[in-house]
Amino acid sequence: MSPRPVRAAALSIARSIALSIAVCLTLVGCTAAGEEEGTGEMSADALEDVLAGIDPDGPGCVAGARTPDGQQLATAGLADVEDGEPLAEDTIFDIASVSKQMTAGAIALLVVDGRLSLDTPVEELLDLPLDTDGITVADLLHHTSGLPDYTELLDAELEEVTTDDDAVAVLEGEELVFEPRTDFEYSNTNYQLLGQVVGEVTGEDLVTFSTGELFGPLGMDDTTVRDDQGDLLPGQAQGYEDVGDGWTPVGSSWQQTGDGAVHSTVPDLLRWAGLFLDEPTEEGLGSAAWLDVMTTPGPVLDDGVGYGGGLSIDEVDDGQLLSHAGSWIGVASSLQILPEDGVAVAVLCNGDDIDADGLATELLDTLAEGR
Repeated sequence: MSPRPVRAAALSIARSIALSIAVCLTLVGCTAAGEEEGTGEMSADALEDVLAGIDPDGPGCVAGARTPDGQQLATAGLADVEDGEPLAEDTIFDIASVSKQMTAGAIALLVVDGRLSLDTPVEELLDLPLDTDGITVADLLHHTSGLPDYTELLDAELEEVTTDDDAVAVLEGEELVFEPRTDFEYSNTNYQLLGQVVGEVTGEDLVTFSTGELFGPLGMDDTTVRDDQGDLLPGQAQGYEDVGDGWTPVGSSWQQTGDGAVHSTVPDLLRWAGLFLDEPTEEGLGSAAWLDVMTTPGPVLDDGVGYGGGLSIDEVDDGQLLSHAGSWIGVASSLQILPEDGVAVAVLCNGDDIDADGLATELLDTLAEGR
């Protein structure tokens, strides 16, 4: 959903043995004490250091890294502060705007299967209550449509139930912020409408299509698109807001999909990242054609950074950095991928003031320096 500024979590590299115990580590070929056994160059200390500033008695994060040497997971903090339940490596989180790349993945799959063209005018697919002349599917994908953000127009409290229809209705009579393809402006409306496009083309809602065509084939068994927000899923972390003298449980009942609403785990996100790290498949999901849709930036850069299929695309020394962050009521998330290095990191947190993206960047930098 709509990203919000988050405060950076305080980091401290030197921590006591007691805090190290509070940071629960799981490493392929590694003991509980963090002693490496056949993990190549990947160090257990990297994740422990990144999560060292997390309060063990408050909400926290699950972090994971995949490198050519293996996969490493770590947790710090609590899934439920009131009950003292610790986060686990397979805890489910609302991943907020990191969801956008899954919506883009569905669109890319329809494109490579010949069921949709990025050049298709939106007005041929959706009946919208404002002038969309000149806007294409590609404009929605790349945030170059000029459509205003429904999250800034929807007059509803977060605990109120609102639907995809409500998000569309609030656009009635609105003007475009700019002419299509003349500027870039991140708008949740773009991806909420892409979710509608998937339904129009396939006859299946985004929940059903994503499960059958994306998550199922990848073995992302703990991942789903939720259009029935409210009660937590089994194994889902409670979201929290810092109120200064403690933590308050928070959540949203908004039911829009496409721009957010994917619920997932760090291991599942690393499976998703494998699409960009492994050899391309011959066709369909993960194919060269699918990757081209996902990693080709739109015609307008955002402060020098491109935007592809739900992914920011930054040119770095040895290739591309593919990334997206998310922040929503009670949660923060980040997924960062360096395809040329075969490295991906994911950080999911259940406190919306935790800088998940900063933690992911620190972890990625540490791994890059160690290679």
